[in-house]
Amino acid sequence: MPSSLIRQVADYCWSNNFLDVFHKFFKDHADAFVGAPEMTGGEHNMEYYALFQLYLEVYESTLTDYLMTLDKNVEDFYAEVRECQDESMDPYLKTFVDCLLASADYESFYKVMVREGKKK
Repeated sequence: MPSSLIRQVADYCWSNNFLDVFHKFFKDHADAFVGAPEMTGGEHNMEYYALFQLYLEVYESTLTDYLMTLDKNVEDFYAEVRECQDESMDPYLKTFVDCLLASADYESFYKVMVREGKKK
């Protein structure tokens, strides 16, 4: 049975404290995606991938900083995420784990950034 750690992190990740960091990141970098093509199997602009790498660094450091306030490390957290993925029937936790995995996916990142670029 997954610990309360997953629930605590889920609550934090869906809070404005966490989400505002990424809304700002998306807005700050949307200009690079103005006119970007929809996701295709072809080659991508290296700038897009570099921004994805930067996004992952921000994501990991924001998550790690929060885990440190709980006196936990990221390795323990991901071990519990794997356990939750396999065993949890809680829809809230399942949705969180799905979102967590999608957040580290380039295609998901690209789609969000293309949407942000269209708002410009």
